Amino acid sequence: MTYARIALAVALALLTASAAPVFAQPQPGPAFLSNDARPGHDRGQVRGEIASVDYGRGRIEVVLSSRQRVAVNVPPSAAIFRGHDTLGISDLRAGMTVEISLSEVEGRLVAQIIRVR
Repeated sequence: MTYARIALAVALALLTASAAPVFAQPQPGPAFLSNDARPGHDRGQVRGEIASVDYGRGRIEVVLSSRQRVAVNVPPSAAIFRGHDTLGISDLRAGMTVEISLSEVEGRLVAQIIRVR
């Protein structure tokens, strides 16, 4: 009986020790899903003032606090909010302060969520 308990304890210890590295380190995905090639790669958030709105192209230009100008595409699927109200691109105007959650698609910045402040 003691031999069985020792064998079980050793087996569990080896199993736990061998499984730990698998759970501790993320495994790389397939090459075609690398961060550079994945459509819609997250690019974080920016905050700034709208400098211009091109309603026909669905694009806004935002001036960041660093004075850098950033062109952002606004697809019809983008969620635009002011408080609890839902807006459309036609409600955006130059001079509005916005916070934008961005992704990058084919080298272009694309708005996912725009919050008007």
